[in-house]
Amino acid sequence: MTVATRFFRYLSLSALFFAAPFAVHAQPVLQGGEIRATYDAGTKPISVVSSNADLAGLLEVAFSTHGGFRVVRAGEGTFTFTIDPAGTNAVTLKIQSGRPLVTQLQETVRGNSLQDAALRAADLAVLRTTGKPGYFAGKLAFATEDGKRQEIYTSDLFFRNVKRLTQDGSYSQHPRWSPDGRKILYTGYYRTGFPDIFMIDLDTGRRVTVAGYKGTNTGAVFSPSGQAIAMVLSSTGSPEVYVSGPEGQRPQLVTQGTSRSVESDPDWSPDGSKLVLTSDQLGGPQLFVVSARGGRPSRLPTNISGYCTEPAWNPLANNIAFTASTRGGYQVALYDLASRKSQFVTSGGGSYSQPRWLNDGRHLVATLSTRGQQTLWIIDTETGKKTKLPSGRLTNISQPDFVYPQ
Repeated sequence: MTVATRFFRYLSLSALFFAAPFAVHAQPVLQGGEIRATYDAGTKPISVVSSNADLAGLLEVAFSTHGGFRVVRAGEGTFTFTIDPAGTNAVTLKIQSGRPLVTQLQETVRGNSLQDAALRAADLAVLRTTGKPGYFAGKLAFATEDGKRQEIYTSDLFFRNVKRLTQDGSYSQHPRWSPDGRKILYTGYYRTGFPDIFMIDLDTGRRVTVAGYKGTNTGAVFSPSGQAIAMVLSSTGSPEVYVSGPEGQRPQLVTQGTSRSVESDPDWSPDGSKLVLTSDQLGGPQLFVVSARGGRPSRLPTNISGYCTEPAWNPLANNIAFTASTRGGYQVALYDLASRKSQFVTSGGGSYSQPRWLNDGRHLVATLSTRGQQTLWIIDTETGKKTKLPSGRLTNISQPDFVYPQ
């Protein structure tokens, strides 16, 4: 088995999703427009209307992925969202409610294309009726496998605008967006046959080496400000976490006092002051937190599995999603930093893994592995709803990352 194959299998740990019950409560709608009502934090019936058939189909798919909504026939929803073209790259959003329908909000929304404008208008509708941001206009980065090679792609969330970034004919893995959505970090084997870290500027197409030291260079992720990169290097022994400048300059050791253990999967706290990571210093992989300035990592008492990995820190809420082994498989779980307790959000047969948060702090995008195939799914951590993303002809998709460009 090659080094690349072993590394790919390590990254491909996954867990199956099964809808679990969650408590829901009525909450006040954000007072951002004229809307003054309450909403059910579980599921609210809505109608989605557009004079453009293509947009209507896209918007119905988008709202159907959200655990807070259930798309019903026109006129039967608590809210009716009408989104019509208003030019090449603009739409008009109208939010109505009541019987008969009363217009609560009307606004023109612009985007980079008609589709982008429509999705941003839908996100505004989510914000005005739930108090949380929408994620529909976000972007994905992911890897696809074809035989003995793996390449990096980007796409909108619903695979309408797919772009292939790498053509290395090798293993290209672990893509991570910059916060502004203009750069991608990834791990590639094409240059030396061993894992190195590269960065692609999406505006220019220019690719530079961020870390090409002897040994393993992987797990690179931008800080929330975009001014630092956390990564895993093994040039001095066992893989440990380092933090560098935004182009990989002057990497500094973070995980002090852990030279005999293996560290991986760093991810930043929302304020950029801490890192969550995986370490096997207790014998099996568990989650630890360490200051981004360096220090001795402290274990998070997940107490849910002897194998916890792939942590993702929630950008808005005080919890961390991760992958854990259980009953011969892998599941996605949440660790609450306040209560210091964990709960699974998936269960059953098959495998879900590699959870990454969407910008609303409620939904995750994750990889489902089943029957030799890998697909991407959105998971609502509040209601347990899961939705497969429509990837079209692309197959064996994994290792997703998400960004919402402003």
